[in-house]
Amino acid sequence: MFSAIFIFVAAFVAISTQTDPICPVPDGDNPIRYLPAEDCTKFYDCSDGTPVLYDCPDGLYFNPVLQVCDWPENSGCKQKTD
Repeated sequence: MFSAIFIFVAAFVAISTQTDPICPVPDGDNPIRYLPAEDCTKFYDCSDGTPVLYDCPDGLYFNPVLQVCDWPENSGCKQKTD
């Protein structure tokens, strides 16, 4: 379990700084399928190694730990406001 969390955090840090995310290699030991986008209301679905951008339903943010759209206060995402 610890290694899966470490892999997720490492992937999240690497992916969160890029505009086009790189999906992790799909295998049985890697539970990551969804990746956060820069906009908290969006996420990428890794489909056969290709990231596809999706929107969360209105009012929800992507929660990368649970791999679901969630209430903003539970998501851990801080929306950037400029």
